[in-house]
Amino acid sequence: MNADSNLKTSKLPALSKKLTYQEGAAVRIGVLKPFDDTDADISDTVNQNVISTFARYGISNLTLINKKISRISLQALRQIVVDSKVDLVILTVLKPTNVDVFLYDRRTPYRIFFHSEMLPEEVQYRVSKNELEEYNRIALRRTLYNYLQDLGVDLPREKSKSVLNADIPHWVVSPRTFVVVNRELISRFYGAVVVGGAISVGQGNVTGSNLIGLEFGVRIKDGFYAQLSDSWCAQNLVALSTQYMFENKDSPFRTLVGLGGGFLTLDKTLNREDVQTQPPNSWYLMTSAGVTFPIVEVHIKIESQIYFGLSRGTGTVFTLQPGLFLMF
Repeated sequence: MNADSNLKTSKLPALSKKLTYQEGAAVRIGVLKPFDDTDADISDTVNQNVISTFARYGISNLTLINKKISRISLQALRQIVVDSKVDLVILTVLKPTNVDVFLYDRRTPYRIFFHSEMLPEEVQYRVSKNELEEYNRIALRRTLYNYLQDLGVDLPREKSKSVLNADIPHWVVSPRTFVVVNRELISRFYGAVVVGGAISVGQGNVTGSNLIGLEFGVRIKDGFYAQLSDSWCAQNLVALSTQYMFENKDSPFRTLVGLGGGFLTLDKTLNREDVQTQPPNSWYLMTSAGVTFPIVEVHIKIESQIYFGLSRGTGTVFTLQPGLFLMF
């Protein structure tokens, strides 16, 4: 039984399973603009053929990526996966003599799945659009068959120091390690546990208190996050804010600045003030600034928050709260 008939029959459940996470979510598939070394000009048609081929197998979670990479390498495909927020990427190469299809899955970061379908000699260098489309469909089906059979190949790596060009056994970089290394690029959420102190100024009094708190953030888009925080000191400070994370690829440090609204209550506090500085159940404008730096799989975060009172009788609350910060 050949690859085409295998994929159409007994391998379909396996393909569906491989393109679905354990929790039931579909794997996100990106379709890159093809390399086209022919005169046929069928790049858009090829991409639509890829989408329709997967649709025949009951798979529809595909996205067209309007980018054309300058080279085919592990680094280039891996960067596309990260930048486009997909799990799997497919690239077609059209040549006058053959059609190639490359498939890269971030869950197997050092494997490339590939098939090259040679054109019959009588049509090489004068292949028609219809023939290219047909051989593209064949190459895609057989690449998927290789993917199901785990028949991966190696791609050349970009030039670097000789030690980095050495072969890396699969057991050195496991899928889990790949996720850890790229956590900051692909994470949607973060959480933090903080401890520190707070100073409250209001009603003619100044008091200080120790502090503990929890923070949870979710990525909105790019570097923007929505953050919910709750800090317990002499007051109970709850804040909802928008945070922006500044990143520098050449530095492990990240800076966060935020702006949002806060609510203060005197219920469920960590301790009590000797003299009251803030009225209960009042609203505040909250600003924040913090910096994080990594230590193994977690980050140390040092953050300061300032709560400016918005109603009569309210004052200002300053916090300084170092803690542990984790992206996931």
